[in-house]
Amino acid sequence: MTTTFASALGNVSVDDFLTRIWGQTFAHLPGTRGQFRDLLSWSEVNGMLQKHRLEPPRLRLVRNGEFAPKNEYLRYEGNRVPFVVPEQLSEKLRDGYTLIVDAVDDMADGVMRLAEDFERVLHESVQVNMYAGWREQQGFHRHCDTHDVVVLQVFGKKYWRVYEGGRPHPLKDDIAPNKTAPDKVVWEGVLEEGDALYIPRGWWHEASGIGEVTLHLTFGIHQRTGVNLMHWIADQLRGSTDFRAPLRRFASPEAQAEQLAGLRTQLLAAVDDGILERYFAHRNARARSRGWASLPWTVADQTPAMSARVTLAAPRALNIVRDDGSIRFDANGRAWQFAAAAEPLLHALERGPATVAELCTESALDGATVQQFVAELARHGLVNLAGEPDA
Repeated sequence: MTTTFASALGNVSVDDFLTRIWGQTFAHLPGTRGQFRDLLSWSEVNGMLQKHRLEPPRLRLVRNGEFAPKNEYLRYEGNRVPFVVPEQLSEKLRDGYTLIVDAVDDMADGVMRLAEDFERVLHESVQVNMYAGWREQQGFHRHCDTHDVVVLQVFGKKYWRVYEGGRPHPLKDDIAPNKTAPDKVVWEGVLEEGDALYIPRGWWHEASGIGEVTLHLTFGIHQRTGVNLMHWIADQLRGSTDFRAPLRRFASPEAQAEQLAGLRTQLLAAVDDGILERYFAHRNARARSRGWASLPWTVADQTPAMSARVTLAAPRALNIVRDDGSIRFDANGRAWQFAAAAEPLLHALERGPATVAELCTESALDGATVQQFVAELARHGLVNLAGEPDA
């Protein structure tokens, strides 16, 4: 069964998670044993190490907060091309180092599909890192992150402690230090295979092995903050002549006060009751997909074969508006408009991938028109195409 954001939460519903837990409190989410094994196999892990030219900071070995020098497990050939040295890597892992590979969602199909589902639900971008260990040593000491984390235990077990306290909602480039770790443990225990943890930004935590193989995935999510909102408002105010004008540094106090009053009036007018709705709509419209090149069809003149598999590349749900015989919506950073006859095809793709032939059954359009429509969507990055062209 394909893992989804909803299934990763165990017995907690998506609505309950978003309203009661997300961004507010830690949660241990027990799950079905082995439910995450479809996400990443050891064969895929070995393939990443062999086929991808990985090196720090994307590939790292860490033990008790210290990173192993890269020349102790990597070799370089030609134009500084890195290769993993298997026997040296294994020796480090036997010595208690934790293997970290960042952005595995770019290299493993199952992880990528789940990351995309996370993004559709949470409306934020996601990066997934992998941690694998074989001994009892910690990779990192007690620390906190400046992003939210969902941990999925794929193989084995790991011992965790989560602490309550510290600076609330720390930022990556904060104006105050956040170096004092709290001592109050809010949860500690073994994360079993198939369990999940949610750790909000700023909550301190630490994990250690228990002397057996363990592999987990961390889904890192950066939620939008009030600081992000103010940056966006500032960008919108570039349209104002008064805000583009220089500040009157050398004017009289009265003239400076007059200019400031005008700026304050416009700023307060911009922060009206609809500001959050407009900001979230702006963010969703400009979210970009992880799209494929969809070759050869995006370059060749031929249309995709009926057997070609089509996947919607919009990272957010389509907010389709009907307007006098046409439909329109924003996605992938641009506005789209099509004839109303295209709506059933888009709804079919929102339900999941489909072949071109299957899409033909969803619409009154003839097959050739559907093929041409899909080719145009692929050329503009709204869908991904997979499969081989007809001979």
